[in-house]
Amino acid sequence: MNYEKIYYDFCSSRQALSRKKNEGVYFEKHHIKPKSLFPELKNDKTNLVLLTAREHYLAHLLLIRFTEGDAKFRMICAFCRFCHGKNAEKFKNG
Repeated sequence: MNYEKIYYDFCSSRQALSRKKNEGVYFEKHHIKPKSLFPELKNDKTNLVLLTAREHYLAHLLLIRFTEGDAKFRMICAFCRFCHGKNAEKFKNG
């Protein structure tokens, strides 16, 4: 299964929805190309997509699936921080 294609198609489909924060639905900003791997894109608005908490969780799972080596380790660490952070409960029920 091509998890990388699934991930980028998923992010593109969510960008196409033109979501906005504070419209009654909880969204989180997600860096499509992760900050830890692409620090030069940290402030690039085209590298951001608004995801629901559940979608954000799934996006991070997909990142782990297709990265390798040090990048995979970084994605696992990011996922662990994501799962144990201040908003961890939101994705479990959303």
